[in-house]
Amino acid sequence: MTSDSEVRLAGWKSLNGRTQYVEAYRRAQELWEVPVEDWEIPTRFGTTHALVSGPAEAPPVFLLHAAFGTGATQWFPNVVRLSRHHRLVALDFVGAPGLGEQTAPILDRADCAAWLSDVIDYFDLTSVDLVGSSHGGWLALNLAVAQSERVRRLALLAPAASLMPFRRGAIVSIRLGPFMPGWTAWPSMRPIFGNRYEIDDRIVEVLAMSLRHYRYQQRPVYPDVFSDEELRSVRAETFVMLGDKEILYDPLRALERAGSLIPSVRTELVANTGHLLNIEQAELVDRRLLALLGSG
Repeated sequence: MTSDSEVRLAGWKSLNGRTQYVEAYRRAQELWEVPVEDWEIPTRFGTTHALVSGPAEAPPVFLLHAAFGTGATQWFPNVVRLSRHHRLVALDFVGAPGLGEQTAPILDRADCAAWLSDVIDYFDLTSVDLVGSSHGGWLALNLAVAQSERVRRLALLAPAASLMPFRRGAIVSIRLGPFMPGWTAWPSMRPIFGNRYEIDDRIVEVLAMSLRHYRYQQRPVYPDVFSDEELRSVRAETFVMLGDKEILYDPLRALERAGSLIPSVRTELVANTGHLLNIEQAELVDRRLLALLGSG
């Protein structure tokens, strides 16, 4: 096992680079069309930044973003509808580009669960509703497996690995992605959205700044597939949504596995849609999430 002292933490290559990323993040935040607060949440692995919107007295919903370099700003298409009845807490992961800061390494699945559990503890909550996209879906499902009592309702939007192994080409892209130059941010949108959706330049610019200026933790924890036994242990009411243009793995086989193993699950395959469903099919995703969360 790798010791804490042997692992280089994630962080910015320079102060100027961090400044450029923050400026791009704030420009992308202009797309957040409801009032928003910046929260700094202490955890044992460092400070977690969150964008928080919605009525203070409303039930909280935690949003976990994809490994897309854009942090919580990924959820800009969803906040208007979802924040009417819920307190949205959109997190920037510790150890990934965002406005937080990592102070201790995240070495395995248990650490990933401990980080998210620390966030929940900060809000003095026993169990919560989690919505995760891609890597965020894996993190949400990981907590539901490790600490099933902490997750009440669970929405997985094209969770990374989790249900099916990555295709070989996807593995190569995931491993090489953090080392690509900033100019590749724009062409990298093509396989994600095809010709179906044109992403706002402000979001792409956040990704570009992360590629130019951010250095990930040495030997990071990559999403992997949960066993049959682990999936059967999930107690949360669960919704799994995948697009039929999914590029990471076979979406039909993934939905079949979820449907046969997770005890309380609904699944949906969305036509002509790719990996980042919350952006490409924002209205449909919001309707499904509100139905799951009790506000549909």
